[in-house]
Amino acid sequence: MREPKLRFKTSDGKQFPNWEEKTFNDVADYKKGPFGSALKKEIFVSKSNDTVKVYEQQNAISKDWKLERYFVTNEYFQSKMKSFAVSGGDIIVSCAGTIGEMYELPDDAEEGIINQALMRIRIKKSVINSMIFRCVFDKMISTEGVKISNGSALKNIPPFADMKKQSVFIPSFPEQQKISEFLSTINTVIEKQKETVFAWEERKKGVMQKLFSQEVRFKAVDGSDFSEWEEKKIDDLFYKVNERNNGQFGKDKWISVAKMYYQDEDKVTSNNIDTRTYVMRIGDMSFEGHPNKEFKYGRFVVNDIGDGIISELFPIYRHKENYILKYWKYAIQVDSIMQKIYRKSITSSGASSNKLDDDDFKRQSILVPCLAEQQKIADCLSSLDEVIEKQKATLAAWKELKKGLLQQMFV
Repeated sequence: MREPKLRFKTSDGKQFPNWEEKTFNDVADYKKGPFGSALKKEIFVSKSNDTVKVYEQQNAISKDWKLERYFVTNEYFQSKMKSFAVSGGDIIVSCAGTIGEMYELPDDAEEGIINQALMRIRIKKSVINSMIFRCVFDKMISTEGVKISNGSALKNIPPFADMKKQSVFIPSFPEQQKISEFLSTINTVIEKQKETVFAWEERKKGVMQKLFSQEVRFKAVDGSDFSEWEEKKIDDLFYKVNERNNGQFGKDKWISVAKMYYQDEDKVTSNNIDTRTYVMRIGDMSFEGHPNKEFKYGRFVVNDIGDGIISELFPIYRHKENYILKYWKYAIQVDSIMQKIYRKSITSSGASSNKLDDDDFKRQSILVPCLAEQQKIADCLSSLDEVIEKQKATLAAWKELKKGLLQQMFV
């Protein structure tokens, strides 16, 4: 076998034995979930003392065994589903959509069954420990993904018959332990950094709530109070624009509304960038109507990256008077402000996107501080964003370090 670039040594400085070649069938047992017909919705029942939980992809993706939606009776479990049981120590893997997400159920996890989108893995503990298995399995499905996706960073789980025959090189148990302890230390640092990012994000939410509810007010430079916030109609603040692209912007200026960045040219599929797009100027805001957990009705986003073009499906609004761009970037994300407006402005909700009625929207009102206070609020929240971005960068650096180490530790 090729020698890993990074190897541990014994406590007395000696080399560990060479890694042993095995197959994935040698190191674990695998079980795919039942056919969909075995877990139809009519089979599910309300949770009780006599039910068994159904584990889904969300458990593997979110790394949370407590998430739950569906249950079957214990009788159905005993008669039909017992071979699909999972409990603490088992590894569940997502097999559809977001493929390859692994999660080891903790020892105190509730016993349940896997659904059709999951695979259960039970490692052979006499051969391999959990940490090492997850590393080599992830490397295998990542390699398989590259094979079928022209080099894209996707994951793919090969057919069981092929997967079980694949070779895998395994270190001796003492070296496995060394590797596991090292990676556990890295994982602990990463998890703590995730907690730091989350804490700062929650802190920012709290500050935004206090600022936009006016529980906390800034003062002017001379210590005097700013003027009271003024209630203004949307129609007095914004007007809808339908500025067509006249050829001044190409595919390199196609803006992703959802994430507010310039899309890669090779990912822009539209051939009608002059006739089927609108120009979005810096400072403009656009309504993106896809609902999600964070934004029930969809959301407005402010263009803070520069002029460009977007699909004509997204309505664009432009300021009528002087404004502080960053203030509005934050203000339109405040749920307590915008939900009241959306409830009276959303006219239809399709399967994937809500629509905004322009007339109803412009009739709504919003409280607006003076420009000087807008600037104070924007500066405060921008400072918090800078801290959050630095913490996220630290998290990304640790993840990248771990990725690089794994590439050197496994072949």
